[in-house]
Amino acid sequence: MDSKQDVQEILTNVWQHLWQECPKARRFYGIISDVAGRMELDMAITGGLLHLLTGHGPFRQKLKDINIVEDNLSRACGSVATPEHVMLIYEETENLVGEQRTLL
Repeated sequence: MDSKQDVQEILTNVWQHLWQECPKARRFYGIISDVAGRMELDMAITGGLLHLLTGHGPFRQKLKDINIVEDNLSRACGSVATPEHVMLIYEETENLVGEQRTLL
């Protein structure tokens, strides 16, 4: 190995291989599949963004999947409360997210 950059490249390649082969986090992988590309992004992944990317969070769809609630429908609009619906589609996201948080 010639330099710190060589070591970093090897580690990034190993990480990429593990990321590609891991059966978990496929939702996140579908959005950001390139480890090196993610490292180049100039953004912090906050809690809300992490919930959206992973699908884990106060969303009725997830809460139903883990048997915390009986159905996955939004109380506000009646649609399936997926992360995409709650964060990107529903017009009153702030109210709906607040409603979802009260369930936790």
